[in-house]
Amino acid sequence: MEDPAIFDDHKKEVIAAETFYFGLRRVWCPALNDFVYFEKLGFRHLIQKRRKFRIKSEQRRRFALLPYVPIILKDENAVADVSGHRYVGKVKYWAFKAVHGENNITVIVMQIKQGRKYFLSTYEKKQKPTN
Repeated sequence: MEDPAIFDDHKKEVIAAETFYFGLRRVWCPALNDFVYFEKLGFRHLIQKRRKFRIKSEQRRRFALLPYVPIILKDENAVADVSGHRYVGKVKYWAFKAVHGENNITVIVMQIKQGRKYFLSTYEKKQKPTN
């Protein structure tokens, strides 16, 4: 059984991430020449995948990347990864990639039909050492 203190700490982390996330509301993205909106769908994707909750450590990793998201989206030199710009049915996706420290951070933006562009997700991959 989990320690109740761990649950309380995680709950505080979720609330802090939620407060930061929804405080963004929208961010201008020069690469898309449009705003990217931060709504329920994106936050839910940070904590769930296919309607199942991600493990707490994975949620924490994604929460830790949130401060980088507006920086990456606001970057006037940002370019959506060509392979990340794709259509799936009526949904269009863009993947913005940036290197911060030892991490390759990816930010996913989506658009349904001709509607708003939404933040969908962020994740990281550790850079491989170059020896």
